[in-house]
Amino acid sequence: MAEVITNDNQGELENAVTQKLLAGDHPVLITLKEQLKFSSVKKRTRTGVGFFTEFQIGLEAKSIDIGIADFILTDVKADIDGLKHGAGFALHISNGFLDMLEGYCYDEIWPRKIDAFSIEYLRVIDQTANSVSFGSTVKRDIESLPFLNIRSPGLNTT
Repeated sequence: MAEVITNDNQGELENAVTQKLLAGDHPVLITLKEQLKFSSVKKRTRTGVGFFTEFQIGLEAKSIDIGIADFILTDVKADIDGLKHGAGFALHISNGFLDMLEGYCYDEIWPRKIDAFSIEYLRVIDQTANSVSFGSTVKRDIESLPFLNIRSPGLNTT
């Protein structure tokens, strides 16, 4: 059963991960960063192996306009004290707006308190029909973002 997180002991991690996932000068990332300025946390839920942080976006925020309204950014990982295998994250964009940040660990219990962490980008090292191998990098592979090949009349991506 999920537990609602009432204290803010993981807020620093959430903020750092969200900022890293939205880093870059692509117009979609810029619009999502602007949405973040008009956001608040609607609810935090602990699952045992991670968390869901749901966002409330203010009416003044603008939607992204790229011909696709739903996608997920997942190219960030964290090394967290207390987690042997680290953590992954998924920033869900729904209907053109920031919706939810999901954090998860691998075969462990999510720590009740986050004392120290470091964040890096993920990149594909090797990919076959049956598997994908990832590595860490300090530089983002901007070409791998899910919205890059989508064009919209209202979005100048040059």
